Amino acid sequence: MAPDTPPIADLLARFLSRQADARNAGIPETPVSEVQPFEAAAFPMVEPRTAWSEAAQAIQMLDPQNVVASVKPPADWAGMVSSPMELLAVPFAAGNFPQLVRDLPTLIKTTKRTDLQPKAPTTNTAPGLETWASQAIRRREFPAALMAIGALRLAGDPNAKVMLEELRPHVPARWASAFANEEAALAWQTGDAGAANEIWSRLPESAPTCFNRGMAALFSDKPAEARAALTQAITMIPEDNAWLHLARLYLALSQM
Repeated sequence: MAPDTPPIADLLARFLSRQADARNAGIPETPVSEVQPFEAAAFPMVEPRTAWSEAAQAIQMLDPQNVVASVKPPADWAGMVSSPMELLAVPFAAGNFPQLVRDLPTLIKTTKRTDLQPKAPTTNTAPGLETWASQAIRRREFPAALMAIGALRLAGDPNAKVMLEELRPHVPARWASAFANEEAALAWQTGDAGAANEIWSRLPESAPTCFNRGMAALFSDKPAEARAALTQAITMIPEDNAWLHLARLYLALSQM
């Protein structure tokens, strides 16, 4: 392990602590009439506003003007965040947030990490989310349209691909890299790692791009490539950003 990289135990502790901190904005307690299942490896719930802020980080970092993405989340967002969905190989892209990584034992114990790449998901339509996304895309509202595609992708909605193609001819130059990153993330999360890697390989260097190259290399069993890209990404992500914790965790895994 590189001398400036903390031990993996410390990284895991920080990562879990970050997830616990997400509760500070206040998630309502489960009513006593309802049952909430628990298991030994259960993770704290993620506060929806925190998740939405982190889900917009890729858009902001890929904006040449670096303007904070002020986009209101869809009405279904809180339900999506509180659902049991999870990923282990998470692209730094719109709609995604680091706390999607929940099964740390599997992440650490699996030696053949290509087995952890996302597979083609079961299609899942979300009418309320589709309506919100369709409005943003048809109005050509940026960056809201890119956030819409990311949210549809995260939900596993097949219309993410349809709406991405609808938006393609209307993407301004300012948002070209962010759009390409969304295209790559959609390919990755639907099981087409080759297409995702091809897109990420030709994008200009940025925090999301380097992170995604490293993440993809890690989960393609290419640890040396992963270390190089993730080390570069870490130098570009602010210290108070949750994506930095995930980058460090992935880097530690590449050094095991």
